[in-house]
Amino acid sequence: MKRNFIKNILKRALILGLITLSCLSFSPLKVNAVEYGKNNSYQIEQLSLENRDMNTVENQMKYSLGTICLDLAHNDLNSSGTIDNGATYKNYNERVISNRISLKVGKKLQQKGYYVKYTRPYDKPASLKDRIRIGNEYNYDLYFSLHLNSCEIDNSAKGCEAFTNGKGWSVANNISNNIKPLGISSRKICSTPYYTKNIKGNTVLFELGFINNDKEIENIISNEDAIVDAIVDGIIAGIK
Repeated sequence: MKRNFIKNILKRALILGLITLSCLSFSPLKVNAVEYGKNNSYQIEQLSLENRDMNTVENQMKYSLGTICLDLAHNDLNSSGTIDNGATYKNYNERVISNRISLKVGKKLQQKGYYVKYTRPYDKPASLKDRIRIGNEYNYDLYFSLHLNSCEIDNSAKGCEAFTNGKGWSVANNISNNIKPLGISSRKICSTPYYTKNIKGNTVLFELGFINNDKEIENIISNEDAIVDAIVDGIIAGIK
């Protein structure tokens, strides 16, 4: 009887001892975590501020390989309140096709470490004044606006055209050469007579081809991804 009583006491003592040892072993970790939070709150706050600072335009531009302002062409809000879709032909719409390519170009440039600013969200209009203002907001390495051309008589013209300022000529020449193997010939590269002449620095307004040339527009659509690569490579090489 005494032996059993003593055994039970020893068991309880052993269990209590293990529990106490366990608490002693783990409680310092809890204290350290609390103390770390107190002692390093300023450091953590500073880190979060630095991360927020990296989201500013200035820092994104500072740490990028280059800065590009990409114009999503057309969708202009006219004085009459109507939206400009650009050239249309059969079921083809210039704004839809050129904007889709421009968005893919922008994504690839960002992936390669370039800062990209768009002149407008895809589903919102912008006036020419808006585009000029945005193009002049910062000293971009390039302002690039992609379009599709249209001729008076269907299927009577083909090829790309570019209208440039500054080093934009180099970019336009690169792109023109890059898309030749895709079956898109170059018609001309010249100084811009369009709204981009009011944007400081390097600009390119690029007419990729003729929307109302059946063979050309079908070629552009079927080779869209290759055209995107040709434009990205041409921009990067041209602004270096």
